[in-house]
Amino acid sequence: MNTFSNKTYILAGLLVAVAGLSGCSQVPDSLPRVSGPLGWAGTGGVMQAGALYFSGQPDAAGFEAAREAGVDLVIDLRMPGEREWNEADTVSGLGMQYLNVPVCREGPGFDRDAMERLHALVAEEPDRKILLHCSSGNRASAWYAVHLVEHYDLPVDQALEVAGRTGLDRPALMGRVREYVAR
Repeated sequence: MNTFSNKTYILAGLLVAVAGLSGCSQVPDSLPRVSGPLGWAGTGGVMQAGALYFSGQPDAAGFEAAREAGVDLVIDLRMPGEREWNEADTVSGLGMQYLNVPVCREGPGFDRDAMERLHALVAEEPDRKILLHCSSGNRASAWYAVHLVEHYDLPVDQALEVAGRTGLDRPALMGRVREYVAR
């Protein structure tokens, strides 16, 4: 075989490899598109993926903005000791449902019961507008990464990429996602 043919095969192989790699970062069409940050007052930025909204701790104005956007379920992922005010009363007073599904900030992995409960709540009514939040939005987005792996069959790297667009930016939580889905 001459040198030109070897170069041709090498170039063709590289093109196939690049095409394969670029396919890795594409998300399935069935996955909701991530948009935001939305300009909700009192939240510090809200990201949206379909009917799901992700944020750090909203204040009263943030919950009013959520209600105006059509959210009718607020899921707080913070642990009981993280609350400084009665969020449940504020949310209920605005006519929305409040649920607390605690997810620890630190530690190995995630509590399987909490993750499965969040999956069930979202799956129960897929078009229901739900705001998931914690103190920074990272735990809410980490749950979303797990959800994408377990319910959309997305590879963990792609799930983490998408969850990064909803607010996941802490390497420790990314590691916990990897550990959780590896079990």
